[in-house]
Amino acid sequence: MQIISAVCQCRDFSEDNKVVAIKQNRFAFVEEWGVFIWIAALLMVFITGGFWIFLILGWHLGDVLNPIYTCNQCNAEIQPKQFRS
Repeated sequence: MQIISAVCQCRDFSEDNKVVAIKQNRFAFVEEWGVFIWIAALLMVFITGGFWIFLILGWHLGDVLNPIYTCNQCNAEIQPKQFRS
């Protein structure tokens, strides 16, 4: 996990009141899945012989290749232009 100082909308983009931007893991989307999604994904993997895994990874390719940063206060997505050093 990489931590960077940034400005966020929850603090009105204030330069005096910065937040911490936390880099998410490459497969953070899996952590958000509920029980129903897990059951459906496993069922589809068995039905399609594993092809469904490639569809899931293709759908989330942007998250895997370029993980997003989120605000530690409001969980909003932080863009690189909002980073401060």
